[in-house]
Amino acid sequence: MFNEKFGLESAVFDGSKDMTRRNANYRGSKDVFYVRWPAGKVVGDGQYLFIECLNDDEMSFEPEQYIRSQYHVGEIVAIAQKYKDAPNLIRKAVHYQGEECKAGWNNKMFVKPEYMPHHIRITSISAQELQDISEEDALREGIIRVDETSRVLGCKPYYTYKGSKFHGETAKAAFISLIDQLRKKPKTVIDGREIPVEPYNPIVFVYEFELFD
Repeated sequence: MFNEKFGLESAVFDGSKDMTRRNANYRGSKDVFYVRWPAGKVVGDGQYLFIECLNDDEMSFEPEQYIRSQYHVGEIVAIAQKYKDAPNLIRKAVHYQGEECKAGWNNKMFVKPEYMPHHIRITSISAQELQDISEEDALREGIIRVDETSRVLGCKPYYTYKGSKFHGETAKAAFISLIDQLRKKPKTVIDGREIPVEPYNPIVFVYEFELFD
């Protein structure tokens, strides 16, 4: 679930990250012109969260009336790690599996959940527009405050991810900066700076979680 290039995986392990956001992507077979937000329905069944979808006549439709959250409350999810980064006992187990596990040695997209040593449990689900994230929640996303003198921002404290070159004067600014780097969207260059062509503010599911093991 977590991109270690920006230290997100490590942030989960050290307890500085206990929240993550995922786009509320519609995956149905019918055309949806937009999602009703925030005036429409956002409902839950105690486990999943649902966001109402509308067709071109601004009418809800069945049976694919809602976007459903990918995970449910109480679900335990494996944290994917490259096999070479896993504990020695797991590396040995993978070694004996032979060819089928080789792809996962350097790429965690190909690892098997049953071999993963760490898991999280989903404790709460909500929904919001991405850029409505609060300062407090940005810190829960793994942003850290740095009080040392910054070459980028002078002597002011700044916010960043561990090992990241992206900084912000607020935790929210650092979070949005990271999101812009992770997504593959067209950008334009103004005064030597890359600027997203359009504001990026999708509806997202907000998952709170706890490290399970």
